[in-house]
Amino acid sequence: MRARVNPNDIEVPKSNPFQYDSLDRRESVEILARLIGSVEGPGVFAIDANWGNGKTTFLRMLHWRLANDKTPVVSFNAWESDYVSDPFTAIATELTDGLREYAGESDASAKEKIDRGVEQAKAVIKSRGPAILRSLVAEVPVLGKVTKEVVDGMVDSYVDDRVSAYREAQKSVEEFKGVLEDMARSISADSKHPLLVVMIDELDRCRPSYAVELLEVAKHLFSVDGVVFVIAVNRAELVHSVQALYGSGFDARGYLGRFFDVDFRLPDPDRSRFIRETIQAVGIRAYLDRTPDPDGSSQLSSLESLLNIFFGEPLVSLRTAARAIHHLGLVYAGLADDRFVLGRTTAVLVILRTLDRELYCRFVDGRASDADVVDSVVEKLSENVRIGHKSEVADFVAWVVASQMERDRADGLMSDASSDTPLMQRYMAVVTGTEDDPLANQVLEFVRMIDRESRSRGGIRFEETVKRIELLSPDLGERSDP
Repeated sequence: MRARVNPNDIEVPKSNPFQYDSLDRRESVEILARLIGSVEGPGVFAIDANWGNGKTTFLRMLHWRLANDKTPVVSFNAWESDYVSDPFTAIATELTDGLREYAGESDASAKEKIDRGVEQAKAVIKSRGPAILRSLVAEVPVLGKVTKEVVDGMVDSYVDDRVSAYREAQKSVEEFKGVLEDMARSISADSKHPLLVVMIDELDRCRPSYAVELLEVAKHLFSVDGVVFVIAVNRAELVHSVQALYGSGFDARGYLGRFFDVDFRLPDPDRSRFIRETIQAVGIRAYLDRTPDPDGSSQLSSLESLLNIFFGEPLVSLRTAARAIHHLGLVYAGLADDRFVLGRTTAVLVILRTLDRELYCRFVDGRASDADVVDSVVEKLSENVRIGHKSEVADFVAWVVASQMERDRADGLMSDASSDTPLMQRYMAVVTGTEDDPLANQVLEFVRMIDRESRSRGGIRFEETVKRIELLSPDLGERSDP
């Protein structure tokens, strides 16, 4: 099995949109599809989820679910048109181009209406384009005295131009909306649900000014009977975008509430299933099965457990978790078949690198201790995880301790017989004193076991693991001292 350089997006086949539904989105898609099918439009639906938590996959599933039910759907990636100054131009172009696919070769009437829509869109763009503003200074004669009459005449002319431009724009917009409604009615005449659905993705990645203006355009210029917008957003990020434009004290949530008629919050996905299927997809199991290491295949379950502990909670987005697991898979793919597995050393360091890049850099450089790592990373876990998965958490901590032990021994800071790291000192004080730490005894036991078993293999290969992780990192060499 070959490893991909970049993670694949979740495949959404047209014939069966839920075939690879590793995020378990089918029920949510079905609910929203039925809801959309029950409304008339106009309307704007907001699909809210954090960045990297599957909004794009959800929209693609919804697109084909509706399209397979003969509902006309046009999808639009807002971020890909972020360079355009006017979002109306982008939406109108994508909409008319997308509708042509629904107008069959023999449907001359539908084609004619789409062509009318294109022409009317051009009229709106022209009327909304650069205002016919002229510099007052440019209209003043270079020679001669500027009289009050000249200035008043210039102002009157300027106002007349502005009023005329406004009326022209208003007329063009109303005519466009009429044509759009006619287009939607014609295209959806034979569908099960007489609606045109326009989906907009990646809005929260756009420039704040562009994102806000796009919402204004979708709500006001495209608000016609028979048209429904479905917009994927990260509401929290969109709030920041609005406040970046209007100030931190601005009621951004109330302002955004004007644009959305229905809010649909995506439920948290089944992260365990997603992690398991991602591990399978990147080929980690294939490598562990072919290695000569007798413990290779048995490490898969412990590896999956570690990843579930730290990526199973919403500490990072699903997209970030997928990239981390993919990075892990590339490290394994780069190992020769006759090499021992780098195993949990790699997993522990990739997890640390994903959760706190700066701390990871300081730890591998010897500027942070095992205690610093545990105090920062383990504390991010919920109490339920720390208690309910005590053994897995202790395993992670023990490998962090073992990593520092090997690092310090290589640097001559610790003898081979010593295990005197800051965290080991803390845990030894716990077991010999009156302090209480539920992990102490188990971590000490795991550390001794790791140290004993790894000596016959030349250690846990901390330095080699770091080199392999960084060899595949896009930010190699970009570390800086904090």
